[in-house]
Amino acid sequence: MTNRKEQKYESGVPHVTRQTDLNSVMTLWDKIDISPKEIQRQFVADKDKNWMPDFIADIFCGEDLGVVVISLQNKIYKVEWKGSEKTVQYKLLDGQQRLTMLWLFTHDEVLVQEGTMIFDDNKRACDIGNMLWSDIKRKFPTVADKFLSRGVLIKEYGEKDNVLKPREESKIFKTIQAGFKLERQEVRQCSGALIAHQTREDVRLNPIPLYKGLIKIDNTRMKLEEGRAIHIHYLINNMRAITPNSLDEMYDDINLEEHEDKCKIYSVLYGKSIRVFKELKSIEDMMTKILKDKQFYSAIGMQYYHSLFFFCSLLIQHGLSLDDTDELKWNFFRNHVKLVQLVKDENGEMGESKFAHALSTIGTKKELKYVVDTWTKQLGL
Repeated sequence: MTNRKEQKYESGVPHVTRQTDLNSVMTLWDKIDISPKEIQRQFVADKDKNWMPDFIADIFCGEDLGVVVISLQNKIYKVEWKGSEKTVQYKLLDGQQRLTMLWLFTHDEVLVQEGTMIFDDNKRACDIGNMLWSDIKRKFPTVADKFLSRGVLIKEYGEKDNVLKPREESKIFKTIQAGFKLERQEVRQCSGALIAHQTREDVRLNPIPLYKGLIKIDNTRMKLEEGRAIHIHYLINNMRAITPNSLDEMYDDINLEEHEDKCKIYSVLYGKSIRVFKELKSIEDMMTKILKDKQFYSAIGMQYYHSLFFFCSLLIQHGLSLDDTDELKWNFFRNHVKLVQLVKDENGEMGESKFAHALSTIGTKKELKYVVDTWTKQLGL
């Protein structure tokens, strides 16, 4: 894999920062792509039932919305937002969770946190706890006006005929998010590179049949995308250790960026240049065939997912027939269940098998080799 360090240059794209208020943001957001595909993260505020009500209450109580970062686009384009189509001219680089919560509240989908007291212009305490936005506007109009006047800083990149390129937008996003607790894969996926684009499309945004069925695996923090990244890493690098840093390098590799080349890169595993997603498709198609009866999908966690990938990858590498799907299916499940059965340790206590442990720590060279060698032996290859 090519591992070139890029030189850093001062951006020639101008930016301005201006102080405004929530009312202005609400006027502007119909022109903003709030959840662009290449830097989209799953909306996580609804995982905690108190997060959104608390956030709205804090704004009412005097907190500002903070900095919202947007990027002017060369061409307007259409996106779907909350069931409606809109035409946008800006891409949001930072503020997705906050703007989404603000939109939900002002469309009466979120209540203010219970016990929120706000003073109106006459210094009277107004209890707006558990109230909707429309009710607050009707009953306490001056309180609603105060909410809309809360401060926002908008940082806008670009001007006519001089805008950020997708790679520059991704870098700015990653810089902004560096101080937040994002998983590494969430940061990797924030890119316009083909490796990131194809993975988020196939796994999350417009899932192919394999990923439509993997409902047991929680992909909130992009664990499935990371699992697929591990598989791609193996197809390119064979037994090289799969570490967070090596996955970062892979996503930054220029050979996996350009859409025109369709991710053509030299593969140590195959000993020649391959188009990554062409090779991956044949493996994932076989995985889908093995799981076609659907009753097996409910049992598939990350261990099963990785094990099935290496099972199918080895069969395809050795050119074995794929005609008898039922035989393949039972061959996989019978052997996998046997390989991951609990075993007694030296103290007589039950614990995970060596194969199960290797699947759980698939990144190390030793464990990766053990998984591949075990399946090679089981299949008599």
